Amino acid sequence: MIPDSIPKPLRAGELARLCGISTDTLRHYERVGVLAHPRRSEAGYRQYPSAAVARVQLVRRALGLGFSLAELARLLCVRDRGGAPCREVRALAARKLEQVEKQLIDLADLRDHLRALLAVWDQRLERTPEGVPAGLLEVELPAVLPRPSKKRRNFMKTPLTLLLAIGFLANAQDPKQHPADHSAVDKRGDRVMGFSHEKTTHHFRLYADGGAIEVEANDPKDTESRDQIQTHLGHIAQMFAGGNFNAPMLVHARTPPGVPVLERLKKEVTYRFEKTDQGGKVLITTKNAEALKALHEFLRFQISDHGTGDPTEVQPGK
Repeated sequence: MIPDSIPKPLRAGELARLCGISTDTLRHYERVGVLAHPRRSEAGYRQYPSAAVARVQLVRRALGLGFSLAELARLLCVRDRGGAPCREVRALAARKLEQVEKQLIDLADLRDHLRALLAVWDQRLERTPEGVPAGLLEVELPAVLPRPSKKRRNFMKTPLTLLLAIGFLANAQDPKQHPADHSAVDKRGDRVMGFSHEKTTHHFRLYADGGAIEVEANDPKDTESRDQIQTHLGHIAQMFAGGNFNAPMLVHARTPPGVPVLERLKKEVTYRFEKTDQGGKVLITTKNAEALKALHEFLRFQISDHGTGDPTEVQPGK
């Protein structure tokens, strides 16, 4: 809706001011075809119709979602001719979401790489006297840890992608608005955790003083999955202890119940990783009633969203 106070027609400077952009940007929009060329006054000034405000605002919103000017020019041309490219718009947005989810995995991998690298650097610095080169950039991490690829480094240079990733993590949605989609959870989980859900089994346990996350390879001979499980759960124990729950947020595409409290009360909860013959488990304990309630909410959500079928009631013993 254009306010009645907006003059009709609009000069370039007036339209630019109302839309928060420059006149150069308006001219660029005209050149690429997302904004119609305006007629000119007798004095040679561009004169835009008041509807141009809504068109420019539409373009700005779409650019913020990741649409390119070329895509918008094609779509808006169809609309201006009376067409309805709604399904193409939806398909393009779906592809952009898929790309963002893949890039989020790359971002998570890079985060884990940097965290592991910093831990190794800290150990080296503790053994190195002040003023003596520690050779930090020469450090090679074990092959089992994630390494930033060229593609991942290029990804980090893309401002829009990085902002989308950060926004996704910072503004995860209310889980009540999203029914469980086990296939999507499994797909994202495979990428975040680094092993196949088809070759492994998850269990989530609720205990009177905490709970447990257990993962094991289905085949006792599958040492690759076993090693991947142990690496992942070792990282998870460290991350959760530090109040970092980005991994489950990426897997479930939302903030799981209980996470805000567990982040706030991280010093009240203990996370201990233990290896098993076919995988491993993270044993979680707390004496804080609020943290315990949040932990049980978190584990019940995991049971539901992963579809493990584990009991949601508190179980005796460990």
